[in-house]
Amino acid sequence: MFTRTVVIAAAATALFALTACDKASSDTTAAAPATTKAGTAPSAPAATKPATTKPATESTTTKPVATKPKSGCPVTAATLQGVADFPAGWKVDAASLKCKDNWAVAGMIAPTPEQQGDGQVFFAYDAKSGKWSKKGEGSSVDCGSGSSMNVPASTGFCG
Repeated sequence: MFTRTVVIAAAATALFALTACDKASSDTTAAAPATTKAGTAPSAPAATKPATTKPATESTTTKPVATKPKSGCPVTAATLQGVADFPAGWKVDAASLKCKDNWAVAGMIAPTPEQQGDGQVFFAYDAKSGKWSKKGEGSSVDCGSGSSMNVPASTGFCG
């Protein structure tokens, strides 16, 4: 009778130990057998470490927000070439490019030496739209609001 009491007490202890664990670990823990050979106490299952899973994290890719710069300067020759509307073969001369007060001026490179002149191209940056536009070309440009392109005298681009 003593053996039967020990076996029942051991089984009850093992059952209590298994049900006392939290739900996460009870899913991964095997139940102990309720009965064993006479005269031996059931062994408690080996303590298993509950599976730890990290919560799934969402990928938070930050996309840069397209903001319009308040100033168009500095600007690249490639940007101005895109709005220059030159005939085929003509290019904005990057070496002569100057930018100030949202205005840019650059020389032109002709497709042939015979076509090369001394003219310059003027561009203005619109802070509201964030875009450059071609304002005109010339070899002698007057500054001020009464001039044909309204190039501000503060740029120093006029002669």
